[in-house]
Amino acid sequence: MRILAEDGLDSFYRGRLARRNAAGLEAVGSPVRLDDLAAYRARVRTPLVLEHSLGALYNVPPPTQGLVSLIILGLLDRLNVGRCEPDSAEYGVVQIRVTRETWIPLVGAALATFGVTHKPPVLNHARLSSTARSLGQSCGRVCAGLGR
Repeated sequence: MRILAEDGLDSFYRGRLARRNAAGLEAVGSPVRLDDLAAYRARVRTPLVLEHSLGALYNVPPPTQGLVSLIILGLLDRLNVGRCEPDSAEYGVVQIRVTRETWIPLVGAALATFGVTHKPPVLNHARLSSTARSLGQSCGRVCAGLGR
């Protein structure tokens, strides 16, 4: 952060910080080199949006983990996972189950059926609620009141 403050944000891709990062990447066997960083140009993209009980959540669209993280957060929200103690085994089981269920059917379908949009179908309230109800029926046995 100090280097970015001193040299400016362009240092990340084309300055002192880029040289430091490129050396570190090369040292661990990464194929990314200083020329790759220098050639990169950031693009402004419309973020994905999830309507959450605590407000709108935003993340970056594919090819990042943004879609997956929003699906997981949306399902956990609709399951009302806050009823479980955050450090309990039950909470962990529900998180694992939701994550697994997100990766297998939802992400594959999402990537196959939508273009780059800030409101992909898998973030639709009805779809997340339907998936949460299905998960709640099985996870509800683990954490009482889940999904209610």
